[in-house]
Amino acid sequence: MHIKKHFFNFILKAPLIILALLLSSCRGANYITQSQLLLGTTVSISVGAHDVVLADKALIAAFGEIKRIENVMSYFKKDNLLNKLNSQASIKPVEISDELFYLIETCQKFSEFTGGAFDITATSLDEADGYKQIVLDIDKKTVFFKNKKARIDLGAAAKGYAVDRAITVLRSYGFNNALVNAGGDIYASGNYKGGKWAIGIRNPSKKDKIKDKIYLTNMAVATSGNYLRAHIIRTKDKNLKSNVVSATVIASSCLEADILATAVFVDPDAALKTAESLKGIEILLIKNMDQKLKETKTSGFMKYKVNKR
Repeated sequence: MHIKKHFFNFILKAPLIILALLLSSCRGANYITQSQLLLGTTVSISVGAHDVVLADKALIAAFGEIKRIENVMSYFKKDNLLNKLNSQASIKPVEISDELFYLIETCQKFSEFTGGAFDITATSLDEADGYKQIVLDIDKKTVFFKNKKARIDLGAAAKGYAVDRAITVLRSYGFNNALVNAGGDIYASGNYKGGKWAIGIRNPSKKDKIKDKIYLTNMAVATSGNYLRAHIIRTKDKNLKSNVVSATVIASSCLEADILATAVFVDPDAALKTAESLKGIEILLIKNMDQKLKETKTSGFMKYKVNKR
């Protein structure tokens, strides 16, 4: 039986499943860390800097970029561009910004890629292949809803996109060694004290324990888990239970990692096989097998468990 599963926005994703394991305090002379409450979670940014004044400016700009994206793409802000689109697109095609169109178009591509597992209409329609109710005109940059009840929720993608944009801002200020962590959606840029950034994957059974470690440079990682709060919308066979409790995705962008860490819950085994054929995508699944945790991973995942430059 083919099963379609769909997902709520990021607020229902298990928070802080991935923790940045800085091998020594970022409060040292060469590293600065700041945190703010944004995107429904705690966003922390660490930069390696010799110029503290310039670093402060870069951090302000990076947080400002995240706030801008949240204001534009939040499902819950009444007067933003996304909700103007949601209120009008079932009446006529609505022209939107290049940025918002890019994000929606990317989400639609991943909906096709995952056979409808990832679906930005799931919050409103809760039906199989709901994403097919969205019509995009690439030339005119317009969006139209064939179903009047359709609404777009970018919660499972906007956070990853915001992380990527924050990294871009930091690099524009000359800070290539940086880490942005938005509640477990992480991009690790450059190096940490001459080595890779160490990332800890939380043990699903023990809240304060680390199950595994990976080491990244210029890569993103995101984890989704179903052990803190149910967050999967099933449109068929709603009583089906999965033994996957955590899915971690490594990708070249946090947008891709964020989307796939959610979508991988559709069919874990098929997702692993698919990832094997994709460049730069690796997956780690943690399963609960008779009350014991078991890891299943793509063949290339192991290279990220080695701390070599």
